[in-house]
Amino acid sequence: QYTEGFEYSRVGWEYILGKAVLFLEDIEGLGPSLEIEADNFEMIMKLFGQFGCGETFKGSVIEEVMKVK
Repeated sequence: QYTEGFEYSRVGWEYILGKAVLFLEDIEGLGPSLEIEADNFEMIMKLFGQFGCGETFKGSVIEEVMKVK
């Protein structure tokens, strides 16, 4: 049996930048976010730095949304 725990909405865009994939999203309860997928952690952190990101987290979006709901 399925029980819905919570719901949230998000609107976003996906970009390819070399070997990295960037997801820009506006997530209900969290605000704007940038998710980066790349070959290695160093590349991810370099891209976050180039975009001037102040706060990062390694958990899932669902965990972060649950914290604010």
